Amino acid sequence: YDHEPLVRGHAAWALGRIGGPEARLALSAAGGSETDEAVREEIAQAINEIDRNVEERGHRCRKPEVPAKPKTGHHHGVPHAAS
Repeated sequence: YDHEPLVRGHAAWALGRIGGPEARLALSAAGGSETDEAVREEIAQAINEIDRNVEERGHRCRKPEVPAKPKTGHHHGVPHAAS
């Protein structure tokens, strides 16, 4: 915690760029006790940035769902020879 709102605002901005759960937790904790309106806005923007990045990564990391192939008893679509 710094006495200067400008420093706190810059710290919030930096944490938003760093991202991650620890940064988000620190921002949330600081937002609850912050008295300067501009710093509160910077904290909110930083949290939104972290959440947006998490959401975007989540969409990129998910593999598309591929339906399971039914088991037919055939190898490569060719029936087995009668024994």
